[in-house]
Amino acid sequence: MLILNTGGTFNKRYDPIAGELFVPRDNQAVEAIIETFAVAIPVTGLIYKDSLEMDETDRAVLCDAIASSHATAVVVVHGT
Repeated sequence: MLILNTGGTFNKRYDPIAGELFVPRDNQAVEAIIETFAVAIPVTGLIYKDSLEMDETDRAVLCDAIASSHATAVVVVHGT
């Protein structure tokens, strides 16, 4: 199984200093959930953007990551 974390609403955190939400360049939110599974599943992070900021290049990166994987199942975590 391939889990791709692309950022989005699912990963957003609040920055109290800036007073706004941001998409961190990590897999913390997804990994916190996966830690509760009985099996270890690695998470691959890429893009790390809000969906409103994603463009054709980002979608191509996502498609390439899926197409080049040998996974029998793919989960894309984004949240929007």
